[in-house]
Amino acid sequence: MRVRYLHTMVRVKDLEKSMRFYELLGLRETRRIDSDAGRFSLIFMAPEGQEDCPVELTWNWDGDEGCPPTAAISATSPIRSRISTRCAGT
Repeated sequence: MRVRYLHTMVRVKDLEKSMRFYELLGLRETRRIDSDAGRFSLIFMAPEGQEDCPVELTWNWDGDEGCPPTAAISATSPIRSRISTRCAGT
């Protein structure tokens, strides 16, 4: 079985500051998903030529108070682990 790196998810509290940090490292936004129903945004950032291995910034529009302290998780294929971007009760 061949395992392939997909991306790393990082939950952020200040989206603009976080994006500027990753831009300083040479990453650029490659894709964005905004969920009105879930009230979150997923911003994928990667260096030029490596768009298939992005960092996923997860930003909850209403904040993360009460969320578990999970900051990041790696995702791999074919088995993909994922932590919900929403917290129970929010």
